[in-house]
Order: sequence, then structure tokens, then C-alpha cells
Amino acid sequence: GDIIIEDWAFFGHSVTILTGKHDIGSFDQARQANIPKGGRDVIIKRGAWICSNATITGPCIIGEHAVVAACSFVNKDVPPYAVVAGVPAKVLRYINLENQTF
Repeated sequence: GDIIIEDWAFFGHSVTILTGKHDIGSFDQARQANIPKGGRDVIIKRGAWICSNATITGPCIIGEHAVVAACSFVNKDVPPYAVVAGVPAKVLRYINLENQTF
């Protein structure tokens, strides 16, 4: 899959983004070589903040200005302006847009 990172997105240390997978029904060389060529894209939207040691697996979209907390595991879409954390990551809250300047 592809990794698409929009403007102003930023990352902490040791972030991992995975777009592939392997067929657990295959063995030996076939398990290593049988990798889908597409469809597992990760899109990180404008201004998203991915904190240190987070892992993101595709397919998923990290919404605009969302925050992925440190050490989180993301395996599904993250809504815009959401703060997610945990293994697997869950929405903790949404960023308050009142009094924000863009």
C-alpha cells in the first residue's frame, strides 16, 4: 500500500507505519513473498500529530489535526480532531475548536 502524508503532519520518535500483510495460510517462501501490492494505504491528513512509538496499520486514515498518543496501536480510521490512545487505539476525546486560530 501507499503512505500519504499531508501538509503540517508531524511525528514523534520511532513511529511505525505498516501497509502490508502476509498470508498466514501460506508457508516458507510463499508466506514471505505473497504480499498484496495495494489496498492497505495509510493516509495521514493535514496537521495530524503522531506521537512517539505509535504503530499504525493500514488501511486507515488519520483525520485532520487528530492526535495519536505515544505507544498507541491504530488499526482503524481516526476521526478529524480526535485524540486517540491505547492498544488498540480508542477515541478519548475531541479537540475543542472554540477559540482556535488557524
